[in-house]
Amino acid sequence: MKKEITVKFEPLGIRVSTKPGKTIFEIAKDNGLAIRSECGRRDVCGKCKIIIHNMKVVSELTENEEKHLAKKEVP
Repeated sequence: MKKEITVKFEPLGIRVSTKPGKTIFEIAKDNGLAIRSECGRRDVCGKCKIIIHNMKVVSELTENEEKHLAKKEVP
């Protein structure tokens, strides 16, 4: 059984628990929160950057995600 992870939405300071495997957009929607995404969630604008504190609970970066991240932003 997969354990739950905690996602904190800033600047609201709202913490939610969820199971791994969902996108950040799915987690936000499930909890009535909106995330800025000018590209309509197509992974091309880079406006929805998040900070990951435990890389073991997320999937590998996609090519589009890597394009929007500076080297110092990738662990």
